[in-house]
Amino acid sequence: MAASMPQVSVCCISLILLFLASLCQGLYEDQIGKFDWKQEYVGEVSHLNFEGKRLLVGTKHNVVASLNARNGQIVWRQVLEEDSRGRIDALLVKDKIAITVSGNDHIRSWDVEYGGLNWEEPLDGAPDAPEAQACLMGSSQDTMVVLSAGKLLAFNVNGQELFRKVLPSSDGAIHKFLHCGRTEINVIGVVPNSHVSIATYSDSGNVQSQSPVPADWVKKDTRCLLIADGHLVCYEPQLSSLRTLALKKGQAFSTTLLQELGLQGQAVKLTSLNHRNMFVVQLSASHLALLSVGTDAVKLVLNLPKVSAVSVSSSGDIEDTLVTIGRQGTENAVIRCLNLKTLKEIPEISQEVHLAHHHGTPVGIQGFFFKKRDGSTGHRTVVLSEDQSIVMFQQGGKMSWIREEAISSILSVEMVDLPVSENQAKYEDEFGAQQAVISDDIGTKFVKRLTTQLSQVKSFVVHLQQQLLKGPRHQYLEEDNEFNEDEELTRDEFSINKMIVAVTAPGKLFGIESSTGRIIWRHLLPALVPFERQGKQLLLLFVQRTTAHFPNPPQCAVLGRHKVSGHGLLYLFDPITGIPTAGTPAEGADTGYRVVQATTLGVTDDHHLKGLFILDAELKVHVYPEHVKGHVKAVQSTLFLFNADVNTGLITGYRIQEDIKTQSLHAVELWTINLPKETQTITNVVGKRPTEHVHSPGKPLADRSVLYKYLNPNLVAITAEGETEDSQQKVSGVLNIYLVDSVTGDMIFQASHKKARGPVHLVHTENWVVYNYWNEKNRRNEITVVELYEGTSQTNATVFSSLHPPPPPIVGRQSYILPHGISAMADTITEMGITAKSVLLAFTTGNVAEVSKFMLDPRRPLNPTMADREEGIPPYIPELLVAFEAMINYNQTVLKVHGIQTAAAGLESTSLSLVYGLDLFFTQVTPSRKYDVLKEDFDYFFISAVLIGMIVVSVVSQKLAARKALNRAWT
Repeated sequence: MAASMPQVSVCCISLILLFLASLCQGLYEDQIGKFDWKQEYVGEVSHLNFEGKRLLVGTKHNVVASLNARNGQIVWRQVLEEDSRGRIDALLVKDKIAITVSGNDHIRSWDVEYGGLNWEEPLDGAPDAPEAQACLMGSSQDTMVVLSAGKLLAFNVNGQELFRKVLPSSDGAIHKFLHCGRTEINVIGVVPNSHVSIATYSDSGNVQSQSPVPADWVKKDTRCLLIADGHLVCYEPQLSSLRTLALKKGQAFSTTLLQELGLQGQAVKLTSLNHRNMFVVQLSASHLALLSVGTDAVKLVLNLPKVSAVSVSSSGDIEDTLVTIGRQGTENAVIRCLNLKTLKEIPEISQEVHLAHHHGTPVGIQGFFFKKRDGSTGHRTVVLSEDQSIVMFQQGGKMSWIREEAISSILSVEMVDLPVSENQAKYEDEFGAQQAVISDDIGTKFVKRLTTQLSQVKSFVVHLQQQLLKGPRHQYLEEDNEFNEDEELTRDEFSINKMIVAVTAPGKLFGIESSTGRIIWRHLLPALVPFERQGKQLLLLFVQRTTAHFPNPPQCAVLGRHKVSGHGLLYLFDPITGIPTAGTPAEGADTGYRVVQATTLGVTDDHHLKGLFILDAELKVHVYPEHVKGHVKAVQSTLFLFNADVNTGLITGYRIQEDIKTQSLHAVELWTINLPKETQTITNVVGKRPTEHVHSPGKPLADRSVLYKYLNPNLVAITAEGETEDSQQKVSGVLNIYLVDSVTGDMIFQASHKKARGPVHLVHTENWVVYNYWNEKNRRNEITVVELYEGTSQTNATVFSSLHPPPPPIVGRQSYILPHGISAMADTITEMGITAKSVLLAFTTGNVAEVSKFMLDPRRPLNPTMADREEGIPPYIPELLVAFEAMINYNQTVLKVHGIQTAAAGLESTSLSLVYGLDLFFTQVTPSRKYDVLKEDFDYFFISAVLIGMIVVSVVSQKLAARKALNRAWT
């Protein structure tokens, strides 16, 4: 009984702590949407079906959704599995049913109106098999046929399986193409360097015929397509020719050279129009050709030299219409509509539209035509662009709405302070510009100060008037998302409103206002593509100068890879306006070399601009801008670099050295750590924030001593994953973590987790590291915290002695069980680092939780002592309990989170957080509550009344006391 008492007390204390934590966090109902906002997206569209009232889309983000054709809002959205199982290979629409085939794994039926799942059936296909093919057959198009991973399946509209056939694979054919007729099904397989096999099945699944067609020119990656009338068309790049085969009667391929059709160049892409015998050949980004397949050869129908996208649309009694779009200048595009029978343009529905340059080249178009009451033809046109945007145009060329789906592919984010107001800029000019201070006399200074203060009073009156006229803001009210150029973006009192600079995978940059989520500016870099690092896409975004250095404008830099040359692509711009800096091309500058590593320097020039440090493949060091190189040479002995090569498993450190002859900088190898590629692969390399502030260098203990933190700014956390076999030859995962000094190459700490797998997400700040993983043995998600301390005596870093090297740090670590998997992780950051840290965990369920670092303490004991209680260390519990009140996004589910970006506000208590992925969610986080501002419900009237009352009472008391003293003197 006595032994069980400590356990009971530990549980009671834990429950009390959890209850108290829940009292400290939460959100009132009237605060919803006041400090946060959310935006939902669907991703890059790969399948589109336009039905007039709605757009059914399937995207590369494994999302199937319905969009309102009038305003572009999401009517419903279904997010499928994250990996290849959720990849949408086909989207078919039949009446009120939408059918999706996902990654050779499932076929699903969705209700078009509400997005509910009608039924689903497994396909049991291999994830590495070619993309599944699907089509509708029968006179009423009520049978769905699927070709998936060497199997042929058929279902009716109710999900009943009609047949399932395993296709023959004795000849090694790769079955890639499917064609449905009214009563027969054609399956085409490819045997590389040999032949093409054609198998015909009946609507009941019986084999009717099988025939091989010689094709020694065909390769595994040969571009082919099936057109609606049953022809297989392939492109042979060696001869620049099209090879066609009729599935019913063809015994051999017929060849047609592109030159014979009057076309020059290579075919980049073949596209089917799902219309009779026509298809499209793309010769370049803005040159298409419409071709048809006849009985004998391929014929040129239309040469479209200034067209980038084309489709065939037909609705009701409207004849088949060819819809094309092409750029005309940088800001406009031309939509042309042609009658497919006569090939004549329909001028009343052809139009010129405004399509901003930041959308890039149109890559897809689909129109919907309908008869109006007056008998005229009305139409709407949806355009897909290079920047992954969706734009809807009405008749007359008016843009109805636009969806910037590139935001669902954010790779890098920074939050930049907004510039000061005009009045504050005048003060900065008065006190900051030394030349003006010296030249101006006293009278000029007095007039300048007077006009500045008068304009400040005027601005206050205007601001007060706007606040009185503006009603309360609610999240359900529709707001104008367009930015008015007359509005001035200025810094608020507590620097909470910032400019969110986001760089996306398609190369599009966005400037987003953090308080409302409005897009302020957009810019597209068509040649920019991400780097591939640790199996992830990466675009580098650096802040070279903030808005704190007036009158110098702020400056950011984006570094990626050039799409064509493979060299680095550098773009310098103003983060507030999005305008490129002087001397920077609008499309970015090709560096002329392959980028290996890049970072910003700690030194700045005379205009407070941080230099950009780039290491190329030949270990040459490049500095941008060039004039900063002089500052770099002065401190080159203190500059070090390191690089982690995933392909070789080598981590190499470099020092910077100047070549005396050429006066150029290059890197010299200093140390190397080998993580054998055969046993493990580097998955994460995370350093500390260069702008991090650590307020307290130590932690006070119960005995009044101080446990000093190991604050090494050069420490880098590296994770590597591999596999191993146990005694029973069962393969299990291994997770290794290394803490390496990037200057000396010393291995400060390393640990290995057996039977553990990723994906691993890691936070590295101050003297601690937090990372998560999947425990294969216990089949659960776990999170581990590692803390490093110097001890109770602090090392003197200014004195070096080889005889007495610093002792290794004291390492404390502890693991906890998580309730869900994690898709992203980040730590909160504040202006001075005084506020307690919290760790933001984005769960795979769509919740984002704020977990105090207080709960992730490796010193949490199983049985707390009196000293532990005095320090306030909670007892250890294996489960990391996360209260519902700790969810910073309450009921605003954020799906497929890729990352979390945090930034400091002007208030020390507040940290700004942006959760990005398929959705965007922005909010303010207060780890220690708002201790530096008054509460929103603060009773100003009551306090004012008390103060006034005290003043009145003191004055009256003074008068009464004086009168009493006077009367006493006369008596």
